[in-house]
Amino acid sequence: MKHMVLGGLLMAATLTAHADFQYRTPMGMAFNASEAVAGAPAGAGSIDCAENSCLAIIGGTVWGVGYNVDGRLGLGDTDSRYEWTDSGQPADKIAAGERFSYALHQGKLYVTGTNSSGELGLGNATSQNAWVDSGVTADDIAAGIHTGYILKDGEVWSTGSNSWGGLARNGSQTEFITTGLSATKVVAGGYFALALSNGTVWGVGMTSQHPFGNYGGVTQNAWVDTGFSATDIEAGKYHSLAISGGELYTIGRNTEGMLGRTGAADQWLSTGLQPSMIEAGDWDSYAIVNGTIWAAGANSYGELGLGSTGAISTFADTLLEADEVSGGSYYAFARKGGALYSAGRDSFGKLGNGTGTSVSILTFTQVYPTP
Repeated sequence: MKHMVLGGLLMAATLTAHADFQYRTPMGMAFNASEAVAGAPAGAGSIDCAENSCLAIIGGTVWGVGYNVDGRLGLGDTDSRYEWTDSGQPADKIAAGERFSYALHQGKLYVTGTNSSGELGLGNATSQNAWVDSGVTADDIAAGIHTGYILKDGEVWSTGSNSWGGLARNGSQTEFITTGLSATKVVAGGYFALALSNGTVWGVGMTSQHPFGNYGGVTQNAWVDTGFSATDIEAGKYHSLAISGGELYTIGRNTEGMLGRTGAADQWLSTGLQPSMIEAGDWDSYAIVNGTIWAAGANSYGELGLGSTGAISTFADTLLEADEVSGGSYYAFARKGGALYSAGRDSFGKLGNGTGTSVSILTFTQVYPTP
């Protein structure tokens, strides 16, 4: 959820091997790959999902699916999409916020969506429904609920709402300003943010659910060093994941079982898994271990892809081989090669299967390229 995603690499699958695949143009018109011109996108690259919408880099441009009432998909309108649709915006990296989106292309930051809290960093509060050049350069990006972050010149910069202390600085809320923290990665949770600085996890924001430690429920308005050593981090709405010593550690809210372990929720404790990738959805957690997706959490609509509903409090193997996984609110996408698979609740068309009905898909089902 709402994190920096490296992308831009076009994966596997060829037009000749899948002549019946369908793609979507920016206008939403379908055509068969057999009718496509040479160079049409044959597979997906990186993915990043937010609460009710998801972004992917396909053929070097940003594609979107799901809820779009605020223009977060950057398609020039506010109509939700039930199938993956090309915005035409070139991108190397993407970050999906709850109601806004970021894309990096050749070091330039492009933004779209809600801007009521200044989360687009444009120096104003005017929302956008198509991608615009923010005039900002950055190395990495992260997007939360109403607050956005970039890595620039080795430091974390922020913009947007400061209602929960997430800006970690004073000054304007409508433009990117440095927080002063040197970091190698930043991720945005629901009402908090994490950063990796000098090999340890730093946190800022609300602490009532202990997403980075027990601070007595007192909101942290400045970055605090948790002292926990890690090499990777991810943030959900109220919980966090980290890789430390090669193992997956979790902390924060565990009411729905998303920590995937027993023990104190306000402490970083190991799950025993040794993942190559980690991801935090709003109410779920995912990890890729030995090439397959393992998952734990609410699973209210089958978003863990295990073929059932109901909370799973210990990580379970979905048996789905994947290179990447990204979770939102009660749904998830997985990528294997150039193919995208989705599971969970299909509200607002966010599963990308073309139906737009609020049904539950209990196992990961391929939705792009269209089988």
